[in-house]
Amino acid sequence: MSRTSYASDRIFVVISTVAILTAVISGFWLLGSPAQQRLVSLDKQRVQDLFDIANEINQQTMAVPGESTSPLPSELPEYVTDFRNYRDPATSEPYEYRRLSDTTYELCATFATDTSESETDRSQRFFLSRWTHPEGRHCFELDRGSIDPK
Repeated sequence: MSRTSYASDRIFVVISTVAILTAVISGFWLLGSPAQQRLVSLDKQRVQDLFDIANEINQQTMAVPGESTSPLPSELPEYVTDFRNYRDPATSEPYEYRRLSDTTYELCATFATDTSESETDRSQRFFLSRWTHPEGRHCFELDRGSIDPK
C-alpha cells in the first residue's frame, strides 16, 4: 500500500466521521433527545385523553330533543372513567375534573413540556393550538357542548 493511498483512506475516514457526527448532532438539535421526544409524546397523549374526556362529557350531557339539558356532574362520571381507563400515561394518576357551574368545567393534568414554545408538525398545529399548555400542572376550562378550551 502506498503512502498516497494510506493518506487518502485516512482523509476519507476523517471526513466520514465528521459527516456522521454532524448528522447526529443536527438530529438532536432539530428533534431533541430521545428522552425529550418521549416527554413530548406523553404530553400529546395527555392532551388526547383530555380531549376524549371532554368529548365523552359533551356527548352524555347534551340535551335529547324534547328534554332539558342536565347540569354537568359534580364528579367525573363512570361512563367516562369506565369507557377507557383515562389516566396519566406516566404516573397512572387519574386526570382532574372539576365542575365550575352547570355548564362549565375544568380538566387538569401535569405536563412535562411547554407547548407554547414548541414547534409542531402542520397536522397537529390546529388541534394543539387550542390545547397549548405550560410545563407543570395546568387546567383547561371548557363549556358543555364544546371540545375547545376557553
